[in-house]
Amino acid sequence: MGMKKRFFVLLVSLLFISHSWAAGIKLADIQLVSDNLGKSIVITTTGNVNYKWFLLTDPNRLIVDLDDTHPQANLAKLNFSNTPIKSVRSGIQKNRVLRLVFDLNYSIKPQVASQLLQDGSKRIMIVLEGKANFLQMTQTTAEATSHSAKAIQTTSSTKPVMSLPAQGRRKVVVVIDPGHGGKDPGATGVRGTREKDVVLAISKNLAVLLNNTPGYSAILTREGDYFIELRGRLKLARKDKADMFVAIHADAYINPEARGSSVFALSAHGASSEAARWLAERENYSELGGVNLNQLNDKDNMLRSVLIDLSQNATIGSSLQLGSALLNSLGKFNRLHHGKVEQAPFMVLKSPDIPSVLVETGFLSNPWEEQNLRNPTYQQKIAGALHQGIMDYFSQNPPEGTLLALTARPQRYIVARGDTIASIAQQFRTSVEALKTLNNLRSSAINLGQVLLIPSNNHAY
Repeated sequence: MGMKKRFFVLLVSLLFISHSWAAGIKLADIQLVSDNLGKSIVITTTGNVNYKWFLLTDPNRLIVDLDDTHPQANLAKLNFSNTPIKSVRSGIQKNRVLRLVFDLNYSIKPQVASQLLQDGSKRIMIVLEGKANFLQMTQTTAEATSHSAKAIQTTSSTKPVMSLPAQGRRKVVVVIDPGHGGKDPGATGVRGTREKDVVLAISKNLAVLLNNTPGYSAILTREGDYFIELRGRLKLARKDKADMFVAIHADAYINPEARGSSVFALSAHGASSEAARWLAERENYSELGGVNLNQLNDKDNMLRSVLIDLSQNATIGSSLQLGSALLNSLGKFNRLHHGKVEQAPFMVLKSPDIPSVLVETGFLSNPWEEQNLRNPTYQQKIAGALHQGIMDYFSQNPPEGTLLALTARPQRYIVARGDTIASIAQQFRTSVEALKTLNNLRSSAINLGQVLLIPSNNHAY
């Protein structure tokens, strides 16, 4: 999933040039505002910029980083008399980050809020001293723009918090599809056990486990005994913007001795037929892996075909990897019918850009497995194995823009002039010892330009 996403984003960038740097986000204005409540800095950018801020000591500095932003505002016009600020400077860091450095006369405990205005610009207010009055942000600056309290996000404390972009806070979405339902009972065991009942119970158990796991959100395609047509299940996954689709079934076979769990991913034949359908039906010209196919004109069917093929190939690869993780987890307590992921043209696996698997939990046609599958404790064990397999997969393939991606890998930081290991530890709210251990440092000495890994559990979000 991770490799697919990076490749796809690169391709889309080349095709549509959608990066915000190309769009030209600019630092439009900086103002110092003094009123009866205190003193504040108000930064205005021409677009919805991602930003972070932090404090440094020895000497005291307030740092504001603006992603992909061009410097435009005249910093020389600012008058810092009777404020904590001594001076301000700016520079472009690596990865096109505009860094503003406010040199301070003494230490402060700022409070920060941001507001997206109706014209698409963004305003960041930093209260240096006094009481925060964020609801008056637009009234304390030259441009009065209507706003609502909902548009303002404030930090929960006065501590220097790394303000991550909103898209970096979402949970991984797993859509769980209990097979059959309603008029379609699915397979039936010799003791009358119906597949639709067994798989709904297992699916509900799995949903509870995932929803109780930080960073995950589970959605069931059905929560009761009713029927949903197969393509409707795919539509639900797309509607909920799923990162993963897991269909839960229970098998049956003419040989009552057949037993064990299986996992299926989409076959090449199934992928080809679905690609042809996407090309033939214009209603499918919607977002596919981040690409809006409607942006291509009628002459671009070849490009559409290439994009769909790329997405499907990457998705099948991710599905096979997911299936292997599930099989490995299931195999720790249950017999496997096949030791590797099988491939078939099942309809519910045909989403071109959502890793999808179908799990056959066991054979209702086998009397011993039927007895297990109707047992609530065994159902919980299967759900637990699937839960572990899903977590194992996402630990290696966290979707970009999720909390899981932020906490799954350490952040990299390039040592700048004036940095010390103590100031970096303070900046990222970690300890010097944690930094030294993660980076195999024997002393606290660091060098300009050195790349340090930051412990992932010290992201603030």
